[in-house]
Amino acid sequence: MPPLLKPAESILLFLDPRSEHLERLGSARREPTKRKLTTAHRAAQLACVPTHLASKGTLGSGKTRMVLAAPIIAANTHDLPPTSIQWSESPLGKALAASERNSLVLCGFWLECTASCTTLSAIAEGINVAVLIDATPYWLAETERPAIDRLMQAGVVPMTTAQMIMEWAESEASAATRQQLISLLSEF
Repeated sequence: MPPLLKPAESILLFLDPRSEHLERLGSARREPTKRKLTTAHRAAQLACVPTHLASKGTLGSGKTRMVLAAPIIAANTHDLPPTSIQWSESPLGKALAASERNSLVLCGFWLECTASCTTLSAIAEGINVAVLIDATPYWLAETERPAIDRLMQAGVVPMTTAQMIMEWAESEASAATRQQLISLLSEF
């Protein structure tokens, strides 16, 4: 991963952002997680970072999908490939490769399963991956630390949503966009 995460080199990938996943979180984790996911999406919009969404199976109607900062276009919505399919051959992998961006920033549900498998598949293909740890909740508390350790061992850069925003702001050429990104930090 480059020393500084730059918006021009990044793609933001949301994993399975279903309302029922958010509801599964305890009340102390629910609102902070939702706020981080929404803020990450707003930052991507401000910094002109393409946003993709991937889920296992269909998300169905918009009623089950968590509300983000804005809708994600259909062309950027993908089924998560099974781990038996090579990342670069999946529709998601092809779409990300076509963007010619080398940094994948990932967030969503769940850290120790969907996020870990997706991340490890991307890394195996030579993609630089950062995981927004504060916007990628764990399913079980006892699996959080081992999942983070496994991802770090594989070369993932763990970071927070605020770190991503600060790095994007630092790299931003437009003073107005930089200020808008920095103003998002007040939501933490």
